[in-house]
Amino acid sequence: MRSDWDSNAAAFAARTIYKHLQSLKSEMDGVRRAEDIEYIHRMRVASRRFRNALDIFAFYFEEKMVQACQKQARRVTSSPGSARDKDVQIDSVRKIIETVDDRQVLPGLKRLVLRLNQERTGFQKKLISALDNLQNGT
Repeated sequence: MRSDWDSNAAAFAARTIYKHLQSLKSEMDGVRRAEDIEYIHRMRVASRRFRNALDIFAFYFEEKMVQACQKQARRVTSSPGSARDKDVQIDSVRKIIETVDDRQVLPGLKRLVLRLNQERTGFQKKLISALDNLQNGT
């Protein structure tokens, strides 16, 4: 039989993990829409915090459940990494375009943005698939 301290600690663990899971979920729609690069960043941070909380409080939960949750959270943390990298690259090149005075380099820079956007589109499909798997628990 667990003591009151154990019960309180388990309740705290559940609340903490739930809070981080909700933070993760709150970013999913924004990541799906891909309108703002910050959604991916915040979702990755929330996913890492969720995984860390699971590690810290694993003692209070069934091992299989913790492992399954960790696996899903790792997918959500890793799958948007490439998309996030492309978002940052696109943003950087666009900022360069705004400052360039030499009109001869603009077509090349704009073509670079086009190519980066094409690559980013491919990453978005993988990202949505990972989100679907997370939501469906597969």
